[in-house]
Amino acid sequence: ETAGSPTKLKIPKNTIGLGTCCVTGKECYDRVLEGLALGYRVIDTATHYENEAEVGEALDEGLRRGYLKAEEAFVISKVWFDDMGYEKAL
Repeated sequence: ETAGSPTKLKIPKNTIGLGTCCVTGKECYDRVLEGLALGYRVIDTATHYENEAEVGEALDEGLRRGYLKAEEAFVISKVWFDDMGYEKAL
């Protein structure tokens, strides 16, 4: 079973997400990579956390190491209040 938006992407039910608030740099990279190795498939980030690059690098490394397949990964991000609106969000 899946849950999700009306799009074609569906996150499997009972999937636990890994939050990345308040961690940056190598610590963020290491935590995300370890989470992927442990089976996490949903990674939560936001532009305000200032760690999106580390999340992406860890996902790339996790894929390279075979921890997961690309179609299994879900990255959830949020737009900060000051960046709301179509043009700013791009």
